[in-house]
Amino acid sequence: MEKKGYVEEVAAKLIEQLKAGTAPWQKPWAAGVPNSFAPTNPVTGKRYRGANSIRLMCENRDDSRWMTYKQAQESGWQVKKGEKGTRIEYWKTSETRQRLDAVGKPVLDDEGKAVVDEVSYERPRVFRATVFNGSQIEGIPVEKVEGKTQTWDPSPIAERILAASGASISHDQHDRAFYRPGDDTIHLPGRNRFEEASAYYAVALHELGHWTGHESRLHRDLSHPFGSQGYGREELRAEIASLMLGDELGIGHDPGQHAAYVDSWIEVLRKDPCEIFRAAAAAEKIRDFVVELELEREREKGVVMEAERQQEAGMARKLDERAEKQSLSTPSERVWLQVKYEDRLSAKSAGAKWDREEKRWYAGPDADMKILERFLTENVPVQGLAITPREEFAATLESIGAIVDGEHPVMDGKPHRIRCEGDKQGERAGFYVGFLDGRPNGYCKNNRTGTELRWKATGHRLAPEQKIALQAQAERRRIDRAKETEERYELAAERIERQIKGLSKPERKTPYMEKKGIAITDGVLTEASGKETCVPGHDAEGKVWTMEYIQEDGRKRFAKGSRKEGCFHPIAGMADLAAADVLVVCEGYATGVSLEECLRAEASVVSAFDSGNLIHVAKALRERFPDKMIVIAGDDDRRLERTKGVNPGRIHAEQAAEAVGGRAVFPVFAPGEEDLTDWNDLANGSALGKDGVKRQINFAVMGALVERKAAMEQQQQERRQDPMRGRGWSR
Repeated sequence: MEKKGYVEEVAAKLIEQLKAGTAPWQKPWAAGVPNSFAPTNPVTGKRYRGANSIRLMCENRDDSRWMTYKQAQESGWQVKKGEKGTRIEYWKTSETRQRLDAVGKPVLDDEGKAVVDEVSYERPRVFRATVFNGSQIEGIPVEKVEGKTQTWDPSPIAERILAASGASISHDQHDRAFYRPGDDTIHLPGRNRFEEASAYYAVALHELGHWTGHESRLHRDLSHPFGSQGYGREELRAEIASLMLGDELGIGHDPGQHAAYVDSWIEVLRKDPCEIFRAAAAAEKIRDFVVELELEREREKGVVMEAERQQEAGMARKLDERAEKQSLSTPSERVWLQVKYEDRLSAKSAGAKWDREEKRWYAGPDADMKILERFLTENVPVQGLAITPREEFAATLESIGAIVDGEHPVMDGKPHRIRCEGDKQGERAGFYVGFLDGRPNGYCKNNRTGTELRWKATGHRLAPEQKIALQAQAERRRIDRAKETEERYELAAERIERQIKGLSKPERKTPYMEKKGIAITDGVLTEASGKETCVPGHDAEGKVWTMEYIQEDGRKRFAKGSRKEGCFHPIAGMADLAAADVLVVCEGYATGVSLEECLRAEASVVSAFDSGNLIHVAKALRERFPDKMIVIAGDDDRRLERTKGVNPGRIHAEQAAEAVGGRAVFPVFAPGEEDLTDWNDLANGSALGKDGVKRQINFAVMGALVERKAAMEQQQQERRQDPMRGRGWSR
């Protein structure tokens, strides 16, 4: 009940300030030093996040520093008499505890330091604290805020953020700004329409916040119509994120462009006070996503020299030109045109060509597509039998490979998933949204092939030649997409190869290794500071395609634009992998190291990085090593099974084992250890420890060896009976 009171307290405060125009994101503030506005704790050096950040901003204090009474005292300061603190809440899912031996004494590591364990709670716990502002504390040094006079000099860091995003930004508007999900583009007024740089960047970052919601990024629902509560919720997330980014980058904040949404924000908070907590959490994700893009670009800049980047760009241009010419080389890949007889001369002069065998016009290699655009299939009125918009949209869905049944399409303006050709049981690779208001229209995409179409009702059936043209167009897009993906993967692999030359094997354990209690392995790398754990990802032939970067706090990400599917990290190296009789495939790097330390000599471990990649790695290894047994050492996500009703670790491991004729095995924990999930947990967090890992994984390996021996004996017997029988062993 107290938590509900806190939620309502924050919401009521915001509603009051929204009405008065004094909510944190409604107030303009000038550019200055980064992080001079967001509430921070000067003792820990950390920034308050999410709803707590908004809650403290609502107090309208000039000082950005906040801390508890105890933290102030320990720093030699004193809260002024009569001052009232501000309540905040935070959640924890685990805590750090010192490891004790059987007699209750602290366990020490090789360096004599106490060993600590991260212990997960059975369920998240809420903690409350009262904090005081720096203006309420005596003895604290005066906060130095170095402001600067705002001019229209571009902000280098803001420009880097916008450039690093790769977002398609057009300055083609007079007095409005918006993000259009349909074609994934941002539209802004020209820079000269803004009096100050802060105003321009506030609007640009606001729309970039919406841009992060695309299904290929943070995947938020952006389909709500203007004026709806869903639209207002999305605007709230983007504006809070703009505020956070403005402070993060030190470029100021101008809320003037988004005052129109105040009423909808008030209405949303009245109906659902918890919405401010969800909005703040979503804004933090937006802020982290956008900042990470710029950090990734800076990393690449430090590795790839300017000359190499120019060479890479030139290579990419040549590849693009070659791909464009090749895409027009065969009939199945051409852009077909619908040209009437009377328009043939104008089309021909614009670069259209006539295919004598196909009896159709197509865009030639040097065609001017701006002129020929009106002859594209989707722009030519169709003559045929009249049908309903639903039937017409169903035919469009079928043209991209969707499987249309009696339920689909649902023309309600909401996003829907649909099965596509090639989907496995339970998969739905298709996506569509259809509208009946005004002129019926819609959008659909096959995520399996990458084909997407925008549809407007014509009231006529597709003619046979149009269906063929759509299918040819879809196939051409699929081929282009595959080529682009392969080229992007190759460029990323070359970039990673250059980066590896600047890395080295850690001289001491990285923070992540310390936290997970694992040893340093030969294949892992780190940068000069020794704080980041870099894990190369190989294919079955040994080529490095990707790199996993693990931060001090355990956050993981992969090299931008790299190929992960089917790639893995061999814990003991590729040579050990080739010599082993049994291959053990697990999810994470730390899990792989814990298993490798406990395995028999006949087995070797690879990390597939995550559960979704288990089946791809298992198949790649089966193709490369057809005579080896494969054991999938999966995670057992029991907590998710209890709370969400799904166990992805177990499901993906069993699917991978079935796909390659292997066996799946999962860690078994001691009673009371329901929140432990993987083999690293069993080695370092369970009462069973490494002995438990040795017993369980080696029992599975021994079973695999016995099975392999039996299969080889059977093969030899069959060969004696039939000398011509093939020599390859498979399951």
